[in-house]
Formats: sequence, C-alpha cells, structure tokens
Amino acid sequence: MDSFGSFFCTIAAASFLLGLEHFLSLVIFTKKKGLDPIRNPRYGKWVLRNGVILLGASMLLGIVVMSTNKLFGMYLSENSAGLLNVLALLGGILALGNIGNGRRLNTVSAEDVIRSSEKKPVLYLRSFLFDETKTDIGIIGMGNFEQNLAQITDRVGPMIAIGKPGEKFAAMGAARVYVGDDEWKGKILEYIEKSQCVLWVYGDTEGLRWEISKLVKIIDPTKLIICLPIWDLKQAQRDEMWAKFTKELSPTFAKPFPSQLGPALFVHFRSDWTPLLVGVHTSWVVRIKTIKYRMFLAREGLKMVFAEKGLHYKIRPNWFIHLKFYRTLIFLLLFIFLVFILPILLSI
Repeated sequence: MDSFGSFFCTIAAASFLLGLEHFLSLVIFTKKKGLDPIRNPRYGKWVLRNGVILLGASMLLGIVVMSTNKLFGMYLSENSAGLLNVLALLGGILALGNIGNGRRLNTVSAEDVIRSSEKKPVLYLRSFLFDETKTDIGIIGMGNFEQNLAQITDRVGPMIAIGKPGEKFAAMGAARVYVGDDEWKGKILEYIEKSQCVLWVYGDTEGLRWEISKLVKIIDPTKLIICLPIWDLKQAQRDEMWAKFTKELSPTFAKPFPSQLGPALFVHFRSDWTPLLVGVHTSWVVRIKTIKYRMFLAREGLKMVFAEKGLHYKIRPNWFIHLKFYRTLIFLLLFIFLVFILPILLSI
C-alpha cells in the first residue's frame, strides 16, 4: 500500500475504532435497571459528538478517495482505494448509530419535562405497534413521524407519552415515562388532566379503544386531536380506512363524522363535538411518495390544526407551504450534487 493510502487508512481506522468502542459499550455492555431506560446526558453528548465527527470524516474520506487523482495529483492503488471506501462506508454506518444512541442518552423523562416546562404538555397517545411500523428514518435531521410531531408541538408545549416497557434507550420524540402494566391507565388519566391537548393516533387495539372512550367522557372537546396514519396510502385505501374509522367511532361521539375524508390527516373538534377535518392540499409536484413527503404532510397538517385553535401558529396559504417543500428539495439536490456527483466529474 502506498504511503498516501496508509496515512488515510490510519486516520480512518482510528476514528472507526473509537466509534466502534462507543457503539459496543452502549449496545452490548450497558445494562438497564428497572423500568426506566438508560439515560446519561454527559456521556450522550460525547457519543453524539463522536458520531458527528466520524460521519464528517467518513464523508470526507469517501470524497477524497473518489477525487484524489484529480485534486492532488496523487495515486492510490486499487487495494488502498477499496479499503478506504470500505472504511468510509462502515464509518458512516457506525456514525449514524452513535448519533442515534447519543441523542437517546440525552432524552429526559416526562416527569422532568412537566416539572421544568412553563407550558402545559401535549399528551401523545398511540399503540406501541405504531412505534414499530412508523419509524421511517430519512436523511439526518428529518427524523421519524413522532419526532416531526414533537418539533411542531414544541412551540405549543412539550410532547409527553407513555414509554414502551423494556426499551433499553428511550425513543426520540416525546418525553416518556415508564410504568408497569397495572399503572399505565392511571398515569394516562393523570396526564390527560395535566395536558393542554391530547394527540391520539388512530389504531385498532384494546388500549386505544379504552383511551378514546375515556377521552370523550372527561376531556374538553377542543383539546382532542385525532391523527389518521394514512399519509402513505392510496386514495382507495384511505377511503377504506376512513369508512372503518367512522363505523368504529361514530357511536362514541355525539356528532357524526363527514362522509368524505378528502386530503385530511387530522380531526379536531368544536366545543359541541362537531368534527373538523384538516389536511394539506398539495400540488402534483409535491406528491412524491417519499419519507420527506409523508413527514411534510404530517408537520404541515398539525401546524394547521394548531393555527385553527389559535395556538402559536398562523394559517398559511398553499403556495407558502409548497415553497417550503421546494426549498428543502432544492437543498437536498444540491447536497447530492456536491457530495456524490461533483467528485465523480472531477475524477474524469
């Protein structure tokens, strides 16, 4: 192996081994105690920094390997280039794992959030099965469904939830409290009373049916927001789920639901339980079936709900909503060009 390749292999290997040590110490060797997951903000910040640095080094290494002959006039043998590319790829994967673990170690409990926040919380109720099926992770910073909702509710109040028993690390998004099987109903009733609004994700489980039956009896109708997890379904599937939803829940509510769903993803209510459907009317350009598209619909839809309730958001025209999506899309395309396409063009 040439000296230039050896130098970069040494640097990459050192960064990789440091990241591997953090990853293994967290995932394999660290054990949780009791119901609460592992939380360590000080160590979490260190792991997060390591992940960010390792990710940057891996991306830089990949760019250098692809463009080194053109930029520096230096030669890398095929073995050196292949090894460096493998290290860059593994380093990037490991970095993403450390970034995620670092962020999870930095999470705080729902109880701490309620005590420290000046705003009343937003209670997030969903099936634990929803956590497992709707954890799409896109480009860094995009997050999953719950994380996107938590970012939107943050201006209204911190989002809190009941954590899934047995989690080694707390999931990102809502601040969680962990309770036993015989305590969760009491804790939910306590949090309903403390929260300024409740975001209930529709699903077909016994726990969710119990929650909605209690909510209808004890909550102010204007505080309930129902989320319909149908953003990635075709229109026929959306209509089918809406028909199922109305059939199951119409007997529970005092006022009937509209027969047509339209583009709605959220349902909220007037003080007399009159249901109001909220969704984003998107142009054909925005209708790209990607993770970003689904997160876009969820974020903007929830903003519209809060805007209609007069909670820290303003109702925006469609062109303004589309502009934000196009702006993100342009930056994404520019990132892909600079990181992947430009090095290839320079190496030709």
